[in-house]
Amino acid sequence: MLHACTDASACLNRRPGSMPSKGETDPLFLDGSASGMIPGVSILTILFNGVALTASIIALVTSAVFALRQSRLMRHANQIPIMIDLFNQVRSPEFVRKERHLWAALSNESDPRLGFQGMSDDMHDSAYSVYAYYQMVAFLVAFGVLDKRLAILPLHYRVVKTWSTVKSYVYAERDLRGDKYSFLNFFEDFALTCERESSEEVYLYVRNQALERRHLFRRGSNSSIAAKVYQLAGDSENNESLDSTGDDKL
Repeated sequence: MLHACTDASACLNRRPGSMPSKGETDPLFLDGSASGMIPGVSILTILFNGVALTASIIALVTSAVFALRQSRLMRHANQIPIMIDLFNQVRSPEFVRKERHLWAALSNESDPRLGFQGMSDDMHDSAYSVYAYYQMVAFLVAFGVLDKRLAILPLHYRVVKTWSTVKSYVYAERDLRGDKYSFLNFFEDFALTCERESSEEVYLYVRNQALERRHLFRRGSNSSIAAKVYQLAGDSENNESLDSTGDDKL
């Protein structure tokens, strides 16, 4: 009959795989068998492996979370130069003049049934400059280069008004081409999205996103990029409006 090892220190210090004394079982093995006769699984080995595996999983999950967060921060940071360039164009006096001319004079100068082909050269030039710009923004949003709400916030009113002005001409132009997917489809999708989105909800979303990422702009920063963002966003408040909420919970 086999007896358990009575000397705990001797059992723990004995090298795994060595022969226990005659009549003893090795408590370090689950099957209660003598390690030198029938191979068993060491409890300490299982514990060590479990701890190592748990630590590896925690490290992997932590790394993935930080990598995802960093990727999101970089993506939003990379959108800033794009937005600055887009806003510079849409706020230029020439673009504003052409868009206002399109709103005011299009319905009086050409027949919608003739599409864009029936416009005068001057009107066509204004229409082309405006719809080509919004089509480009729509492409950037559709392919995920530009955040949808970030694009909608400054353009919401103008996109909706421009689309309501030209949509009958767009539909007629598609009919003349014989293909309903041949002309300004992405612009239409973007305009309809703007119509569905609430200006208040879009503003609150973008503001919360800016506050969450306020560390991208140092407290009280006077950097040219930060100043340009505030200016282009049309915010009459200075950057203290964001810094003042630095300790608030969102």
